[in-house]
Amino acid sequence: MSAASLAAPAVAGPQTTQGMRRLRAASLDERRAAYLTGRLEAQRAWYAQRSLSNRAQATRWSVVVEIVAVAVAVAVAVAVAVSRAAGLTDFDLLGVAAAAVAAGAAWTQTRQHGAVATAP
Repeated sequence: MSAASLAAPAVAGPQTTQGMRRLRAASLDERRAAYLTGRLEAQRAWYAQRSLSNRAQATRWSVVVEIVAVAVAVAVAVAVAVSRAAGLTDFDLLGVAAAAVAAGAAWTQTRQHGAVATAP
């Protein structure tokens, strides 16, 4: 690939707008104020919005993962109880599965308290 093919396409007309020329002619204080509001404040607002969006997405995924984990633990507990009742196993896996379900439920409750504690 030649360097010529990487060049930006030619633009017809002036590349600086009247507003850009006006701002360049303004005083340093006016340019600083325009930069603070037009660039820094807009960037801060964008990052704040993205932070809220990411927090909501993380909470959503956390809840989904916790629900799936508890549902799987309950299904395992039911399967173990049925196999034990049918005489297929004689090892007490029901206690282990029940402990896993209780741990999952406790974890879910702990997470909810954490969300309430950090709420603004």
